[in-house]
Amino acid sequence: MVRFVQRAYKQLVGTLEYSHGHPILRPDDHRARHRILVLPDNIEGLAAGARVVTELFWPEHTGEDEVYGQVTRVLGAEDDPATETEAVIVKFGLRGDFPEPVLEQANAIATGIPAEALRGRLDLRDYNIFTVDGRDAKDFDDAIHIQPTPEGNFVVGVHIADVSHYVQEGTPLDEEAYARATSVYLPGRVLPMLPEHLSNGVCSLVPDQDRLTLTALIELSAEGEILDVKIAPSVINSKARLTYDEVQAYSEATATLPEAARNLEGDLHLLLKITTKLRQKRLREGSLDFKLREVKVDVGKDGRMELIPIREETARGMIEDLMLLANKVVAHFLIQREIPALFRIHEEPTLQRFQDVTAAIGRLGFAFPGGEPTPQAYQAVLKEVRGTGRESVVNTLLLRSMQQAKYAGENLGHFGLAFDEYLHFTSPIRRYPDLLVHRVIKGILSGELKAGNREVAQLQGRLPGMGDHTSERERTASEAERDLTKYYQAKWAQEHLGESFPGNVSGVVASGLYVMLDNGVEGKLHISNLDDDYYVYLEDAQMLRGRSRGKSYRLGDSVNVTISTVKPLARQTDFTMADPTDPDYKPGHFNEENDMDSPVKPRARRREDREQEKREKLQNVPVSEPRKFTLDDPAPAASSSAEASPARVDAGEAHRPRAGARAAARPAPSAASAWTAMGAVRVAMQGPETAAGATAARPPARRSARGHAGASPQRAPAPGEHHRAAHVLRRLDAGEHAAGRRRGRRGPP
Repeated sequence: MVRFVQRAYKQLVGTLEYSHGHPILRPDDHRARHRILVLPDNIEGLAAGARVVTELFWPEHTGEDEVYGQVTRVLGAEDDPATETEAVIVKFGLRGDFPEPVLEQANAIATGIPAEALRGRLDLRDYNIFTVDGRDAKDFDDAIHIQPTPEGNFVVGVHIADVSHYVQEGTPLDEEAYARATSVYLPGRVLPMLPEHLSNGVCSLVPDQDRLTLTALIELSAEGEILDVKIAPSVINSKARLTYDEVQAYSEATATLPEAARNLEGDLHLLLKITTKLRQKRLREGSLDFKLREVKVDVGKDGRMELIPIREETARGMIEDLMLLANKVVAHFLIQREIPALFRIHEEPTLQRFQDVTAAIGRLGFAFPGGEPTPQAYQAVLKEVRGTGRESVVNTLLLRSMQQAKYAGENLGHFGLAFDEYLHFTSPIRRYPDLLVHRVIKGILSGELKAGNREVAQLQGRLPGMGDHTSERERTASEAERDLTKYYQAKWAQEHLGESFPGNVSGVVASGLYVMLDNGVEGKLHISNLDDDYYVYLEDAQMLRGRSRGKSYRLGDSVNVTISTVKPLARQTDFTMADPTDPDYKPGHFNEENDMDSPVKPRARRREDREQEKREKLQNVPVSEPRKFTLDDPAPAASSSAEASPARVDAGEAHRPRAGARAAARPAPSAASAWTAMGAVRVAMQGPETAAGATAARPPARRSARGHAGASPQRAPAPGEHHRAAHVLRRLDAGEHAAGRRRGRRGPP
């Protein structure tokens, strides 16, 4: 070696220790193998075990033989969750508090919507639009609605917070958002991409408040075929904030919606039906349907931590399918106009990885039909293994064989979803690529961005760097979340030392077995603790086999283990084989609570009972025929401030006015069809020349959803028909463990 050009570490997080009275640093990063001598400055009174951040001084700079470190920050006492959270933030270079200029700019944004902001927007405030999120979500960036048409089709609306209206390019707020690139959802703490005044306030689609949005109106056939798409800026007023458990209970006919949202039951019934069709269609076309164990780390206000298994839910699947649909149609909208953006790409597995996974699943008795790495081949294996004892391990092997999804300036398709065109549009509050896509759409609609013009060329030149940066920040955020989750899992194991739990073999190496418990905690069962035989590692077969008795351990095998030792700071849990005949044997118990809001959990019932009760309840839902809309009044009604107000949406004779002076002051909407309103957006899509002056007539009258058109008394889809949820595919992104939305987060791959 001639010389060091650049060191990987400029600072390290670690634990302060003393060796013969001299302070040294024990780094958290096991790759830092040098002994680091700590300078005496700033450590007066610090006891061994303190968690510190140190700046490093390397021999090539100091002329010394040793590596020296100077403490720049004391994080706190050893093995404390709050301290460890700070350590993870520093270790992964995450951005915590916002700079003062950014906060000043954010806080200066008014909560109310000025009249000029409504010009050119579709007025959708009288639609039955609502949100569905987790119980602890605060940043509601997407809302939905559905409307049947006289032709027997459905208009699905996906309404996304118009963050680009408030976060202007080149401002301190925008620069900080780009530097962060994504919100980070650590257990017990969220590091948002945008200040709270925006993420949880001005931009969040909270109920009963007017909010600016970017809307995708998608006409679907009864079989889920896309018939037409309109995209336009809009203003909405969410009618309800539903939670996953409320929607789930409704889908299983175990409960009705809350009283304030009962008028949405018909809409929800239609959405559940149409998303089932969308999911079935997507799976037929090759979209991968992984089934992996998923656990949420729930940290309460009192610091109490629980590991809660997240069950695959119809409610989550419904929202994920709608978001996938919106992302797909927006990608097509841009590609059709030859306008670049940051696309979400997921390339096919490399040849080496495919050969490795082919050999691995072959040892388990499975094979890829055709021998080629196609979504259909992967899907065939997933179907074959479903319901077997090898399902979890095969799912994991297939997932690990894939490349990570990432952002890029060109569309290369999404292997896992089997989509030729895909990007992220639905979460601009927490993802910068989505914010960029919103700006591009607005540029198209305004006429600023046209295929081949200078602005498009400039944008194209910036995209590769932006794709690399946002992908890198996403991976870092995922690694940080995973690292702190492992710490909390080790803390859970520490609370259950000596207890025994069932698990499955998740890895086989020469030194032993890796075992994952049902709540996601993974640890190592060292080969020395398999004392009933002398075990030999067979690498080709990926198994440990006993030399005398022939007993073997392979991936996916069930085992009972006892938690023996735990080192939370090292993220390390060790197991021994459980022995029920041992007098000290102590069976452990998992917390089986699901990610549900209600303190009262419905008892588990047989599927047949749930379906029978569902049929009985649906028979009591009143039915009305689809309205026959006319174009008798093609001109939009003028408001008291016609120039400043957007085209109004017609709520018709059954319009239910909202409380408040604003609703009372506005004139009654005129009667026009949903497609008249959507026709205005068609003008915007056909060409930027006409987009600026496009106005829309109003959508059709809304009825109480209890008598929602199309909500027939035939049985609702059974719970099993819904549960192929797309949210599991998020594990394809940046190596994510977590399909479901932790800490209120969600988003498709």
